[in-house]
Amino acid sequence: MPETILVVDDDPDIARFVEVNLRSAGYDVSVASDGEEALEKASELRPDLVLLDVMMPRIDGFEVAQRLRRNPQTANTSIIMLTAKALSTDKVLGLTAGADDYIIKPFDPIELLARVKGTLRRAKEMRNLSPLTGLPGNIRIQEEIERMVREGRAFAVLYCDLDNFKAYNDEKGFVRGDRLIQHTARTLQDAVVEFSGTDGFIGHVGGDDFVAIVPPDVAEDVAKRVVRNLQGKEQKAFLELTEPHILVAHNLTPSDTASMDKQRVLGIATDLGSRTSHAAIIARSLSIPAVVGLHDITSRLQTGQTVLVDGTNGLLIVDPKSETLAYYGEVESRRVKVAAKLRELRETKSTTRDGRHIVLSANIELPSDVEAVAENGAEGIGLYRTEFLFVNRDTLPSEEEQYETYRKVAERVKPNPLIIRTFDLGGDKLAVGTVDVGDELNPFLGWRAIRFCLENIDIFKTQLRAIWRASAVGNVKIMFPMISGLEELRHAKEVLEQCRREVGDKKSGKMEVGAMIEIPSAAISADALAREVDFFSIGTNDLIQYTIAVDRVNERIAHLYEPTHPAVLRLLKMIAEAAHAHDIWVGVCGEMARDVALIPLLIGLGMDELSVGATSVPRVKMALRSLAVPECQELVGEALTLQTSSEILARCLDLATKRYGDLLG
Repeated sequence: MPETILVVDDDPDIARFVEVNLRSAGYDVSVASDGEEALEKASELRPDLVLLDVMMPRIDGFEVAQRLRRNPQTANTSIIMLTAKALSTDKVLGLTAGADDYIIKPFDPIELLARVKGTLRRAKEMRNLSPLTGLPGNIRIQEEIERMVREGRAFAVLYCDLDNFKAYNDEKGFVRGDRLIQHTARTLQDAVVEFSGTDGFIGHVGGDDFVAIVPPDVAEDVAKRVVRNLQGKEQKAFLELTEPHILVAHNLTPSDTASMDKQRVLGIATDLGSRTSHAAIIARSLSIPAVVGLHDITSRLQTGQTVLVDGTNGLLIVDPKSETLAYYGEVESRRVKVAAKLRELRETKSTTRDGRHIVLSANIELPSDVEAVAENGAEGIGLYRTEFLFVNRDTLPSEEEQYETYRKVAERVKPNPLIIRTFDLGGDKLAVGTVDVGDELNPFLGWRAIRFCLENIDIFKTQLRAIWRASAVGNVKIMFPMISGLEELRHAKEVLEQCRREVGDKKSGKMEVGAMIEIPSAAISADALAREVDFFSIGTNDLIQYTIAVDRVNERIAHLYEPTHPAVLRLLKMIAEAAHAHDIWVGVCGEMARDVALIPLLIGLGMDELSVGATSVPRVKMALRSLAVPECQELVGEALTLQTSSEILARCLDLATKRYGDLLG
């Protein structure tokens, strides 16, 4: 069963953003818009995690957190506070209320998922450390103390019920000598725990419903952090450094990294961690170069030593020579120049050196994303994900509501195109209360997208009529997701035509119809599908994972997710050739399009359009303007003779480095 998360935020856009990203990661998500609704839903659902906005009307997030902790049904639920300001008061109040972590708004999807996964993982680890967690507190603490005393182990106790603990200890009389380093306190604010020489830690926090037994190093870090924050003490010393520096540490927590001043922390190196660890992810979001997982770097360096961090290549260079410093000085100089050039590209065309124009569009999810489209110089919207209309609600969006949404976006981007992808709904992507889709073992291969729409004709037709009406006011195009074959496509087109007749010619405009090619069967059938549509849009994210049978979010096999796999290359070539053979255009709207190392491959394959996140448009545009079609076609010809992904990627990097090496770093 997927883990259950309750998102609580009175800002519907933020709630939608969070819900969409968590659902895409496989979580079961519910939404509440205020504190009272949150408390009701939490008692009913008993979620694994609550994401809780700090500032809400009537009942603020801190009070909600305290009530959740006092409720026996939700006492063990993990809590992450969502705060709009990086103030210590929010952190202190959140910890006092019982929060496990906090996220500072605005946050990106990577940071969001990292914090959520980390919090849920830590909760599982705590449960696995001892069967005591979640059981009645007093009795189990007493039993555990007795066990540790019998084994002759030293331990530390942080206990909030002073009188009860003393009475029990006086009765039993077994706490003596140096086997127990004891501190009892009525409040955490008064607690200062000494952990040296202990084998374990027993913590009892908040009534009788939570017990945890953890190793002393973990206990020390957790307890001292909590005590320090609750007492309002100064931050860790390294956070107070005023001079620019490189931070070398055994490990860094997400809160450590998020609290850093990126103007002073020039780089990070740690013994522990991985590229997907919390600290590394947050460092990237702050644009701080980081090299993690160096094992013993803290024991090999001393404060004041000169080091150089190359986060791009994962290198930590100790006592760099003058030649090395000169080289990296040139690298930094080029980076600054590249950033300046990117800012100048807004009004330029995405045309190759030999004059071929490649349409460069933006992907959006919310109407508010439209501003970034023009700001970054995109030529319209190549993928409008419309699922957000089903988020944070228990009723279906009406035709009028959808029409107004599509109309506003179309008017904002015209005369440039707006390509609307019909609902990719089903499985875990449908709001509770709208349609009962049941449980599926693998919703990503199940009843979703066009399959769902063709079996829920009323929902499908409501959207199609709204899109037809919007086509009268802008350059609107439509495409169907997850098409697997010809019959499915024809059925969708028949329903689309029915809706055009229902709307009428006076209220609709001309509209190109496309198919998303993201299933291998569609790629292989591209020749037949191309006869039925005006364009193809290749969803490389799904096409790659379905072709290679690799779950791209599974860390164990993530290394097998290879966009340059020979099979993927051949399918892309097959799709492009089928499109051009029938005089239709073909684009790419997946992550492959934003990887500037792979742009030569896509141009050489004959792609007519690329659609990427708005902020990636300038980098992709610079890459396009640096290449010529013949050299890219030559690259593809050579790549088709190669046998491995690494060989193909190496050829791509050779050409990309030659033409725009600065973009790769």
